[in-house]
Order: sequence, then C-alpha cells, then structure tokens
Amino acid sequence: QLHTLLMENNAVDIAYLLQQIEIGDCAIAFRLLSKKKAAQVFSNMDIKTQSQLVELFSEKELESLIENQYMDDLVDLIEELPANLVTRLLKHVDENQRQVINQLLSYPKDSAGTIMTTEFLSLKKETQLEDALKYIKQNGNHCKSIYTSYVCQDKKLIGIVSTKDILLNDENKSIEEILKEDFQYVYTHTDQEEVARLLSKYDLTTICVLNDQNCLIGIVTADDVLDILNEEATEDIHKM
Repeated sequence: QLHTLLMENNAVDIAYLLQQIEIGDCAIAFRLLSKKKAAQVFSNMDIKTQSQLVELFSEKELESLIENQYMDDLVDLIEELPANLVTRLLKHVDENQRQVINQLLSYPKDSAGTIMTTEFLSLKKETQLEDALKYIKQNGNHCKSIYTSYVCQDKKLIGIVSTKDILLNDENKSIEEILKEDFQYVYTHTDQEEVARLLSKYDLTTICVLNDQNCLIGIVTADDVLDILNEEATEDIHKM
C-alpha cells in the first residue's frame, strides 16, 4: 500500500515527506520506490538525509543509485559528502565517469561548468528525421532534457533542433534542413548568474556550454538555474 501511495506522488513531494521521518523508516520507504523514481527522490533530498542514506545503503544499492543519477547531480553529491562516503561511491564509478566527474569538479566555483550536465542528445546534420526520432527514443531516457538536440560537426556545435520540429516535419527530411543556426550558448567559465540571465531573457529550457575550442561539452537546464537564482536571492537578503 505504501509503495502504491509513494509512486503516485511527485519525486519532490516524496523527498520532502521522507525527510520528516526517522532515517531508518526513511530508508525502508525509499527502498519501496522503483530505481528511476528513487534516483529522482534522492536528488531532491537535503545533503544531511542523502549522507545518512548513503551510510545505510548496501554496495548494490549504491551501484543502482549511481546508474540512475544524472552526472551533474552526482557531482553535486560528491562535492558535499564526507570523504569516507565519497570513497564508497567512487568504487562504483567506471573510468569514463570518473574522468567526467574530475573534469566537472575542476571548474571554478559558480561557473557554468559546475552546474552543466554532460548527458544530452547529439545528432549529425545528414541524419534523416525518421532516424533522429528513433535515436531520441533509444537514448532519451539517459538525458536530462529531450526537448532539444544538438547538431555537431567535428565536435563543433553548428545548430540546434527541437524534438517538436522533428515530430512535425516530413520524416524524409534531414536534420540539416530544419536545424536552427541562431542559438544561445555560454562557456564553461561563464558565471552562473549570467547563465541564469540568458535563460530568462530568451525564455529557454536549456542552454549550450562550450569549451575554449568552441566544442559542445554540456548543457545547463532551467531547473538547475532556478536553484542558483534562489541561492543568490537568499544570499543578497542575508547581506541586507
């Protein structure tokens, strides 16, 4: 009955509810969730509850948690956890993931690089829309946002295309025929407040993040920017 009740609720609301009860009961309730839902709930918990749960988790549960976490959420967790728990987590991270984590941790504090996710949809300009849709269905579950795909040539970003445009156009057309070359972007060292300003100004759900060679290496989603705006506003109020 509890499983059914929890699964009917939003991950944010479940996270809030579980944080109000004893950690032992919280862990029991958490284990009743599906793997995907559990990862969403975990990412919306405060660091105190996250740390307590990680201490209680078995190695198999940690492995499942990491598999279902988006990379930016995983990096945020690693930054906040005590060293002994970070060590436990990293045992279940493969070499490629470890390289990405180290790269994200190396960016300056409050920069776009620290809040971007490296999981996004990338398409080639010659791809037909029918094949593009198949690609989105196969890979979208591992991406934080599926509303926009990014078109690259030699790792350089040349345009973007919305999933809506892919769905509504003739499936025999190529990505090149419908891509938009007018898009907003930031660099890994761009200040987070500037990222938030651009997303708000242009009414975007995501924005591209480029490195110094103008290669696409990540995206920032609007939900992460909302957190930043909240933190900045809180900081300003505290100063006043």
